[in-house]
Amino acid sequence: MSNNHIHIDRIHINGQGIPPPVAQTAAQSLGQELLTGLAQQHWSLGQTRSIEDLQLGTISVKNARDVRELRQAIAQAVIQKIITQSGRRQRS
Repeated sequence: MSNNHIHIDRIHINGQGIPPPVAQTAAQSLGQELLTGLAQQHWSLGQTRSIEDLQLGTISVKNARDVRELRQAIAQAVIQKIITQSGRRQRS
């Protein structure tokens, strides 16, 4: 079992044209997407990271009503920020 811990107090996202119920559902199910994505990037085991305020800017998706696509786009942006802030580069 991994000992990775991430605590994010607040995420700021600009998402024009995304219906609020879609955004809310995507945000509620974001945790597992983040854990899976970080594991794929070989994020350091046993690392604890606390992020008070995460500015993601604008998230673009092709289908504003697709919860899965929105969740994946948000997760990718968050993962990139976490890796950048922890001093590790994302693997391709």
